[in-house]
Amino acid sequence: MILRDYPISGHLFGAEKIEQWTQIVDGRSYKFTNPLHHLEHARQAIRSLIPKMPVFCHVVFTADSNFPKGKPASVSVLHSFEQDMQRLFNSPKLPSESREKMWDVIKQNVRIDAQSLVRE
Repeated sequence: MILRDYPISGHLFGAEKIEQWTQIVDGRSYKFTNPLHHLEHARQAIRSLIPKMPVFCHVVFTADSNFPKGKPASVSVLHSFEQDMQRLFNSPKLPSESREKMWDVIKQNVRIDAQSLVRE
């Protein structure tokens, strides 16, 4: 699971495939990069190591925010987070042994800085 929080408040407008999202606070409009793109890069990195591993990605806006025109499925605001997570909790689980093997692969390939890889 990759979970990312964003402390952004106000009325938010965005969709999965839209490059720039909009925040409206106190009548002023601000643009910000689609946060789902960052998660997709992380998902692809994990899948390059373990292609069959299911990777659940989700963004949570933790400040007082809302999506007046609807929000993408992979996005929550704080007050809807628990309900939105039911999809994950209700999904089929991998056997414990499979999870442990996949986790070992990830640990063997984790970057501790931008240059080096840790290998056991």
